[in-house]
Amino acid sequence: MELATQLVTYGVLMGCIFAFISLGLSLIFGVMNIVNFAHGEFLMVGMYVAWAHALNDAKSTDPKAIAKALNALHISSKELIMPWKGVRFGSPFPGDTQQNELGSGVINQLQGFPDGKYQVVYPFEFATANMVHPFPGWK
Repeated sequence: MELATQLVTYGVLMGCIFAFISLGLSLIFGVMNIVNFAHGEFLMVGMYVAWAHALNDAKSTDPKAIAKALNALHISSKELIMPWKGVRFGSPFPGDTQQNELGSGVINQLQGFPDGKYQVVYPFEFATANMVHPFPGWK
C-alpha cells in the first residue's frame, strides 16, 4: 500500500510540474504571440542546480540526508542568473517550505513596435527602460 501511495504522489507531483510548464507556455504565447520553448529549459536548469546543491550539502545519497539538505537549501544571489536575492524555501506558515522566499518575477515589455526591443521594466532596480502604461495598443 505504501508503494501505491508513493506512486500516486509522484504521479500527481509530475502532473503539477507539467501543468506549470504548460501554463507558462500558454501565458507567454497568449501575451506575446511567441512560443518560447526555453521555458522548460530554464525549469530544468533550476532543478539541476538545486539538486546539485542538495547533493553537495547532504554529502550523501541517503534520501533522508538529501531531504534535509533540500529543506535547508540556500543559494546566494551570486550563483544565479536571475535578479533574485537568492533561493531559500520557506513560508510564514509553520512547516510549509514550498516557496522561494528570495525570488521575484521579471517583467519584460516590447517597446517601439514593430521594430522595437524587449526591455526589462521590473524589478525597478534592474530595469532597462521605464514601463509604458497604459500600453498604446497595436495598430
